[in-house]
Amino acid sequence: MFDEHGRALPGWDAIRDFDPKNPPIKELDKYIESLYEYEETPEVEDFMKLLMIHGNLISNPEFKDRFNNWQIETSLEKGQYTLGKDGVFISSDANFDYSISQTVDIEYTGEYIAAVDYRGTNTTGVDVELFMDVEDESGVHTYTSDVFPDDIRFVTHLLKPVRLQKECQGDSRA
Repeated sequence: MFDEHGRALPGWDAIRDFDPKNPPIKELDKYIESLYEYEETPEVEDFMKLLMIHGNLISNPEFKDRFNNWQIETSLEKGQYTLGKDGVFISSDANFDYSISQTVDIEYTGEYIAAVDYRGTNTTGVDVELFMDVEDESGVHTYTSDVFPDDIRFVTHLLKPVRLQKECQGDSRA
């Protein structure tokens, strides 16, 4: 910002001289996150309680065993998607397709919820969706939910509960 004489206003030097490789605050992401109040929605809190009680049907959900049990379909080169400490990291300067999924056999009739923790930076114009494809005797049914990336923290995105019958297959993708 400039004053009426074209001189930089105080504070401009801090922005102009900022070096992202050597930030003045070492844990910059944590600092920025601390500036924002954030509470989980009641739906996410309820989901987390159900997850604790019933367990996760997804195998290797935190990628501790790399991409084991995950199917990946992408237009990206191998080096453009990697595993970091917080999950899958994708970097591209161009448009791309990326889908990561896992098939689950449904053992009990009931309501099922798909969820993903997602964070994205520089995602203006990026289209992200959470999918659940369900295959039963009448065919494949697809349920979707838009994911709106937050660049400050990971946010849990939920698919509305879907009633599934025993012995059908669910395929969750993000």
